[in-house]
Amino acid sequence: MKIYFITTNKHKVLEAQSIMKEFEIDIIQLDEEKYEPKEMSLKEVTIYNAKKFYEIHKKPIVVEDTGIFFDAYLNFPGTHPKLVFNMIGYKGILKLIKNENKNAHFKSVLSYYDGQELKTFEGKLNGKISTEIHDKDLDVLPYERIFLYNNIPISSIPRIEKNKISHRSKAFIELGKWLKTKN
Repeated sequence: MKIYFITTNKHKVLEAQSIMKEFEIDIIQLDEEKYEPKEMSLKEVTIYNAKKFYEIHKKPIVVEDTGIFFDAYLNFPGTHPKLVFNMIGYKGILKLIKNENKNAHFKSVLSYYDGQELKTFEGKLNGKISTEIHDKDLDVLPYERIFLYNNIPISSIPRIEKNKISHRSKAFIELGKWLKTKN
């Protein structure tokens, strides 16, 4: 089975491909930007885009959106972590949480649509924000350098291990299980 993943992010594609291989599902990247209005929730963004891109491509579509949430701030950085990172970078983020509660979580929502069935899956990863930037030389997503899981930067966790615990992997595993029950 093939599913078409709407994303411009190569890291997300590699993670999804690794996970879905175990379910004998091929993930094919469609390198397109999803529509992400600031007022929409993660779930609303994925549902809207899954339907939209199905109408364009007429193939089974999966759309994923992730937010990171700092317990010290209500819904921040929230559903737009890339925007926040591009605006204030590591320096601004670390300054904001310097004297605050460091607990945080990633939340991933993905929606699958094949023209008939629409299903949404969620995954969450709890951790803390580090006071320093780790693994600057690694090609990883920006927040992975400052997000600690069991006091270890997730950028330092080998991909195979990370795929067992990450917020995104949890959502994709649920998708894989659901698709297996259908076939």
